[in-house]
Amino acid sequence: MAAEVVIPPHVEAEIARIGDHVALADRQAALRLVLRLQERCLSLADFPFVGRRFGERYRVVFSGRYLVFYRVDDAGERVVIVAILHGARHYDLDLLTHQDRPEQD
Repeated sequence: MAAEVVIPPHVEAEIARIGDHVALADRQAALRLVLRLQERCLSLADFPFVGRRFGERYRVVFSGRYLVFYRVDDAGERVVIVAILHGARHYDLDLLTHQDRPEQD
């Protein structure tokens, strides 16, 4: 059975910001990137434990140059996308914990 994938509003907004930034140079590339990021998030429904562990609570997968951080319940029934960050950006558990907003799940 596929897991439920939750993409909270703050992550949807981040995907839109990424797309807007890329669109300044190439609108078609921006559209492809946004679709690829959304598809990568949704692909976690079939394989929620595919990502490597990041700290005790999170997992991470790549989507091109971007990292998709998420958490998954123990049964693998629910995946919550926590953040999408460019791979060149500095990230740590504090940043991720700050972006994780369980009250919006």
